[in-house]
Amino acid sequence: MTQFKILSFFIILSVLTSCKKNQPEIALIEAEKEFDFGTITLNDTVKHVFKIKNISDLPLKISKIGTSCGCTGAILSDFIIDKNEFAEIEV
Repeated sequence: MTQFKILSFFIILSVLTSCKKNQPEIALIEAEKEFDFGTITLNDTVKHVFKIKNISDLPLKISKIGTSCGCTGAILSDFIIDKNEFAEIEV
């Protein structure tokens, strides 16, 4: 009975490790989540630079960037961010 338990444990362990290898890894970031521009008027132009740091072991690829309205623009400094590197989004 004990040999069956040990064999079962190793079978389950090998299944779990093989499943883990097939799952895509996710890159992690540190970033400023929001910025208050304060009170602005219709013809004002305001800018802010958001910094994004890749804190994972994988390169981070940003495939798309956008804004919530047509009156706002966003410019990304780099689409691929290596481990412990930064990119900037100018809004």
